[in-house]
Parts: sequence; structure tokens; C-alpha cells
Amino acid sequence: MNLSVLLCTYRRPQALARALEALLAQRDPGAFEVLVVDNDPERSARDACRPYEGGSPPVLHLAAARPRNLPAARNEGIGASRAPLVAFLDDDAVPAPDWVASVVRAHLETPRAAAIGGRVLPLTLLPEVPSRPAGPARIGRLLAFGRFTGNFDLDPGRPVPVDTVTGCNMTFRRTALERVGPFDPTYVGTTVREETDWCARAAREGLPLYFDPRIVAWHGEDPRGGSRPEGAGGGGRGEDYGLYKTFWDTRNGVYFLRKNSDLGSAAALGFCAASLLAAFLGRHFFGRFRSPGARWAAAREVWKGWREGRALPLERRGGAPAGAPFRPA
Repeated sequence: MNLSVLLCTYRRPQALARALEALLAQRDPGAFEVLVVDNDPERSARDACRPYEGGSPPVLHLAAARPRNLPAARNEGIGASRAPLVAFLDDDAVPAPDWVASVVRAHLETPRAAAIGGRVLPLTLLPEVPSRPAGPARIGRLLAFGRFTGNFDLDPGRPVPVDTVTGCNMTFRRTALERVGPFDPTYVGTTVREETDWCARAAREGLPLYFDPRIVAWHGEDPRGGSRPEGAGGGGRGEDYGLYKTFWDTRNGVYFLRKNSDLGSAAALGFCAASLLAAFLGRHFFGRFRSPGARWAAAREVWKGWREGRALPLERRGGAPAGAPFRPA
């Protein structure tokens, strides 16, 4: 068996069924397995998995234990998987027909890679794969004050080194996962930065990361469900998704920088200052928060996110130790 494909899911059975259909229709995939980690206490993914259990490839439904968040679910799935390559797809993503073959080929051609990310295109484009050429410096790069370029929809024309991969379409060597350790379950809410945290720890171990544009998936980007409960915790409780996301982006961003930046708290403070400035001057924030009152509310969420992110304990600057078990902390 070459590959274990993990889908962590929360109350999106229809999207999950679509992803499973695409995985079972892969062209020339070789031997692989599919594991579905169900974060829903009511196990809503069970019915979506049942038609495929015992088939080829085998589909295994795993009932997630507490805590029910995405990094913890990833760790549970890794612990139950068997192949030397471990891939992650979001439950609302659709892999291209040659996705499995492209993942395996990419790791064979880049044997030193600890992780390889792929292209992520809007689901509205399915089945189109536009060229969107770009230079490698624009993709997956970490910038000052916790910003990063993203741009995982672009096509540099060849595999290129990156600082981070993206969580909805990424693959890891099991040996690298064992060396770097599990995903950090401190990233909750939207869990933004959880995959970048792992990548930062891998970089400190001297492990290279790549982006390969031949590995293509289309992503729905549905803010509901996924691997987190709707409206779970923090500043987003009872408010619209924009404020919810602003709080968790800030909270997790501050924690990430304190943990992984050489500047530590100073970098986190600069990140928050830039976020506050964006709340009043940035085009992105003006699009999300149109009225002055909404922008003040966003600024309050940045402040609350800073306070919570600053208060989180950092027992190990490098994160979970190498060789730590893949299960919720």
C-alpha cells in the first residue's frame, strides 16, 4: 500500500460523499486506503461511508475522540493509517481523477520532501484546471508579522520549495511525521495556522517542503461544518462568521508567532497592530465589514484574540516532541 488518504469531517455528509466518490473513481491509483475521521458526536459521516466499507480501496469510518478539533482529528487518523505516505483532503474538496497517482509520483520524484502540497482551485471551476502561471516566490511563503502568501491556486509549472503547504490538499511522509511529531491541538476554532505550525517545526528540523502543481483538488470553502462545530467558542459565538474568523485568525496567529518566530511576542504584537490597521484601512476588511460599527467590532475581536493568544501556555517552543503519539493531547 502506497498511500493513506485522510478526510476529517464534521456534519457535511453530502460533501463527504462527493469526495469519496472522486477517490473511488481514481485512474491507475495503485494500492491506497481511505480513512474518514468523524468529528460529529452524532456520527453523521457513518451513512456516507457505509456503501464503501469493505470495498476497494477500503474506506474506514473512525469516530473521533475528544477534543473534537481538526489537529486532534488529523493525529487520530495518522495513528490509524498504515501507508508510508499520509495525505489529507478536506471533506468539501474534490480530488482530480489522477490525484492519487500524482501524489505518489511527486514523492517518488522528490524523495527528500517531508511534505508536498498541491493546487487548490475553487469548486465552481470543476472540472477545469486553468494554467494561472506564477513565479515560485509567490506560493506558500511566510512573510513578516505572521503573514503568508498562500496562492495555492497558481501554477509555477514545476515543483517548487515552499515554507508551508495548505491543509485541504497536502501529503506527508510518515517518517517525517514521526520525526516532527503530531499536529498541535492548541489551534482550535477555525484552526488556522495548524498546518503552518507543523511546517515551521519541520523547517527547524531541516526538512524540505514542496508545492507540486500537478496535484489538483477543487475546494468548496464552506464556512459551516468541516472539522469544527459551528460557532464554537471565542469571539465568534453568536456572531456572524466574519467576526468569528477575525477572532480565531488573531488568536491562532498570535500563538503561532509566539511559538515559532524568533521575535516571539514582539512579532505577535506587530501582527495584531497590522490586523487592527487592516480593520480600518485594508480593502479586505472593508469588503467584510462595511459599516464603521462592524469595523469597530472587528477591532474588538482582534483585541480579544490577542489576549487569548498571548495567554496560551508555551510549554515547548518546538511543539509536540518527536515521536509523540498521534492522538488528542
